Amino acid sequence: MVTEDIRARVIAFIEREAAKPRDEIAALVRDAHARFLERIEPLDDTRAAAKPAPEEWSVRELTRHVIASEGRVAELIHHLGRGEDAPPRPGGIGMTIDDDGRPFAAYVALLRQTNELLLGALAGLPDPPDEAKKAPHPWFGPLTSLQWAAFQCVHDRDHIQHADKIIAATG
Repeated sequence: MVTEDIRARVIAFIEREAAKPRDEIAALVRDAHARFLERIEPLDDTRAAAKPAPEEWSVRELTRHVIASEGRVAELIHHLGRGEDAPPRPGGIGMTIDDDGRPFAAYVALLRQTNELLLGALAGLPDPPDEAKKAPHPWFGPLTSLQWAAFQCVHDRDHIQHADKIIAATG
């Protein structure tokens, strides 16, 4: 899980970044997306499916998780920024989209679409977005729409490291 020290540092980062102008938040999100895609895009189906150990995720599984969680963050940004409750969605920490057998390159394309959906939700917020409406994160507490956008940077950066470890371990 997350130690108190890490939790405090992540919350401070989220609060600091969410206070920036929206175009700067979007640039941070865009950069984190690009760095994750840079790691995974060159992988073929075999490399993407390789697991460091049977109980660990492959890059394919990790990417399906990032698609699912990022889609949820896009929903949260859209609704919270308008003062609305986001519709409930099953899942939580570790949620993924189902693996329908498509080639890994198709998941990379879907991730790109999901990235654009999230950036569109951020760009489409009212000015100013609602700051009172929040949704809970299981480790970092209740977050506003802009804080969820800043959290996405943390999430992507964490999974960049995760992808690097999987790729290094599976050669």
